[in-house]
Amino acid sequence: MIVNVISESNLFPTIWGGIHTAFLNNLQMLRRNKVEFVVNSFGKADITHIHSFGPFGLYKLLTSKLIVLTTHVTPETHAGTFRTTSLGLIITRWYLKFFYNRADLIIALSPKVKNDLKKLGVNKKMVIISNPINPEVFYKDLNLGIKGRKELGYKENNFIVVGAGHLVVRKGVDDFIFLAKELPEYLFIWVGGKVADLFAAETQAQKDMITNHPPNFKITGYVPYSKMAMYYNSADALLFPSHGEIASMVIIEAAACGLPLILRDLPEYQELYNGSYIPCKNNSEFKNALKKLNSDKSFYKEMVGKSKQLVNNFSPEKLGLLLFEQYKELYKLSKTNS
Repeated sequence: MIVNVISESNLFPTIWGGIHTAFLNNLQMLRRNKVEFVVNSFGKADITHIHSFGPFGLYKLLTSKLIVLTTHVTPETHAGTFRTTSLGLIITRWYLKFFYNRADLIIALSPKVKNDLKKLGVNKKMVIISNPINPEVFYKDLNLGIKGRKELGYKENNFIVVGAGHLVVRKGVDDFIFLAKELPEYLFIWVGGKVADLFAAETQAQKDMITNHPPNFKITGYVPYSKMAMYYNSADALLFPSHGEIASMVIIEAAACGLPLILRDLPEYQELYNGSYIPCKNNSEFKNALKKLNSDKSFYKEMVGKSKQLVNNFSPEKLGLLLFEQYKELYKLSKTNS
């Protein structure tokens, strides 16, 4: 059985962001489980697993037989990342519904995504399998942290708060900068850049905050996948104030690098990361959580321990086995019906 893994993120990783990371992790997961695969092949394969929904993804969707789709995008997350109009949202909803309904199997990254797609009108078979972490890239490394702090120009005794993702409204960048102003004794670093200047969902207020940011706030711009672990290891805590996610790789990557997690209190997080993070509803709670992590060593150690436990749920071996079983079942069923 040969799997053709499709993702246009290879061409533009800065635009695809976390989708590209998930695609790379999917390949690593298949290698670990000794599944034979090719990448972005025009040829035929027993199963075609599609991660992106651009022109090439659409071509493979329409020309392949057994199709597996991973649900990296919903209408809501697309609208929160790219500028869109009411008509644009209608077209996006129609296209994604059409796209997902062409699949033989849909990998829903969380229970919320599965429910959202059902509400959209997607009626194909869905199974919930989360994105895995790559433990060969993301792990606690004190030397890497020291290197990162030197590169950033920060001292070892600075308390550093890290956030990551595209500079779009959905990610809560404005709240991250607000907290930097409120806590001038801490250092705040946002790892990421704009998805695309002309198309990014960005308010004027956020633009102004980025332009007039406080001196203890820094934006790295786009960072290659290979350097992400250095920035996580440089920090003391992850602050992720996003207003909506499918299954963010940032959260698991930061946890694997030994960071305590401060997340916005979202329903999708309760299902995926229950009990492993500090949930906050507003900036006041974010601020208090940061101050407690900095001042209470036993609490900090407790939250780091919960992060370590969380990472075990996202191992490539465990999730890869689940995915391979779905491949085999789909392949066997196709042979029976042929």
